[in-house]
Amino acid sequence: RMAACDPLQSILTSCEYVCEEARSVSIDDEGISRFIEEMQQEDINELRNGVDWDSEGWHYCADVKIGGPLTCQYVFVMDALNFCFWPTPDFEYDTLALSLKRVLEKDSTAFNAEKLASIDAKTLNSWFPTDKRLPNIEERVIRLQELGHALLCEDNRFGGLALNMVKAANNSAKELVRLLLQYIPGFRDTSIYNGRLIHLYKRVQI
Repeated sequence: RMAACDPLQSILTSCEYVCEEARSVSIDDEGISRFIEEMQQEDINELRNGVDWDSEGWHYCADVKIGGPLTCQYVFVMDALNFCFWPTPDFEYDTLALSLKRVLEKDSTAFNAEKLASIDAKTLNSWFPTDKRLPNIEERVIRLQELGHALLCEDNRFGGLALNMVKAANNSAKELVRLLLQYIPGFRDTSIYNGRLIHLYKRVQI
């Protein structure tokens, strides 16, 4: 059932329902219109032209010119860990991105699927500064193990490489979202609202 669904339509349908039923929060349509009108033209042009993903130098992208297998592996690992930092003071997204970049620069095999599938808390903790340890470490170990096992799935569809999952999506963002949801339970973030299942899927969209 997961493989056959349209995840993006599930998100839209869920959002529409919550917007219609919400009583404590509402969307200010006029405010959105004003914001668009007030945006500087250069800001609009910048958005149209795209944003440099590594403009801050936080991310690993050293092998992009040769297809980016390590970069893709890095992105999948980062997104598997990219949630709930606030219990650790001063831990922000850049801490995560830079720490993982340095791990991969030091050991290009660190994010191999086999290693992810058997990772433990000690190894994961060693990836980060001692004063900025990831909270909920056991939960994150599970998320990385799931990723490793998914890339090593029984039919060997992906051969241990995140890049092969991207290729399997045939340049379709929707298909990649569907594959991630199908193979990696940690990306299936949902909630119940008024007794109805709401498909958030925020992490898989990131």
